[in-house]
Amino acid sequence: MITCSFCGQEFDAEAGAACSGCPLAVGCHLVRCPRCGYEMPPEAKLVGWLRRLRQNKDGPNTAAQEWGVLVMKVTETGQELLEQLWMAEEDGRASLPNEDADQNGVEELVKRGLAQWENDVLTLTEVGHSEAAQVMRRHRLAERLLSDVLATEEALLDGRACRMEHALFDGVDDSICTLLGHPRFCPHGKPIPQGQCCQQQRQSLGKLIMPLRDLRMGQEGHIAYTRLGSPERAQKLMAMGVLPGVPVRLLHSFPSFVFEAGYSQFAVDEEIAADIYVRLAN
Repeated sequence: MITCSFCGQEFDAEAGAACSGCPLAVGCHLVRCPRCGYEMPPEAKLVGWLRRLRQNKDGPNTAAQEWGVLVMKVTETGQELLEQLWMAEEDGRASLPNEDADQNGVEELVKRGLAQWENDVLTLTEVGHSEAAQVMRRHRLAERLLSDVLATEEALLDGRACRMEHALFDGVDDSICTLLGHPRFCPHGKPIPQGQCCQQQRQSLGKLIMPLRDLRMGQEGHIAYTRLGSPERAQKLMAMGVLPGVPVRLLHSFPSFVFEAGYSQFAVDEEIAADIYVRLAN
């Protein structure tokens, strides 16, 4: 099902197919709301997965199974303990006292060879260190997604990121990392362990995604996402047709930011231009 971003009507993708009488119908990827006629790009696969994940009452696993993969190799309890051990090393403690460790998680990690006891303190093994890096990467990417895209309050970030991270299985974390432009730090200033996608990005030319505000005149790409601040601003951008997947090109940056989105031109202030993130053309 697709939800019209203008009137809220839900309809099947087939019902919103390109207009048969339009000379541009061939190769057109827009869908058209049968109720109000508003045209929009189809929902991105990642965006749809995140929406279903948020709405899913049965937990993240059901939505994740649509991708045909196993969500977790380590239980949530084990992953939480891996995070604690990683942060202990970050803080210079390099260990976790026995009384601070969840015993079920300890038994699992030791059995899997991810942690070991040394003089009554639990420490990560070499394999455990690599696994813990991936757990922290998913957690801090979830924080960035919640902060940068969904404008979640800082006080709620950690708790919500803890729930989301367990669904960011291998592959989805790289997709989110690429979507966010390969951030190096979480909202709290802690480093985000790099993934393979980050290493590949370093070998390419510059950033893949950046705010519209930072584009050069004439630079173009496709809208990756918009930062959801106030509902009024989000509604204004949707009404303008500034949606993920729409081609965009910056025309002027002074006195206001003038850009072309689709077949229309718009002028916005710097604050709004900073909330529109563009995936640059190759």
